Amino acid sequence: MNSLSYLLEKINIAKELDFGTIFGQAIELFKKTWLQGFLLQLFTVIVMLPLIIILYIPLIAFAIAEAENGYGGSNVYSDFFAGVSILYILFLVAGILVLGQFLWRLMRLFLE
Repeated sequence: MNSLSYLLEKINIAKELDFGTIFGQAIELFKKTWLQGFLLQLFTVIVMLPLIIILYIPLIAFAIAEAENGYGGSNVYSDFFAGVSILYILFLVAGILVLGQFLWRLMRLFLE
């Protein structure tokens, strides 16, 4: 069977394309995709905001402590990162993994 003649036959048998329908379906798909992306961004901000606040509270406290000392030769940040840096990083990674899993489940719930 000649593939070119078969292809031409299928093209001739096929119904006419209605570009109004195609364009309308494309717009509807865009709306659905845009809504899903917007919800993903919104839920990401809502879920990650508590983690960001919790992680920045110690840094803000140390900045205030350093400001009280007059910013001169202060070892506040180096002392903090020397003593708590491993726990801080582990908390950050665990928080991101837990909140990421929560966000994934939340998005599956909303999008199905």
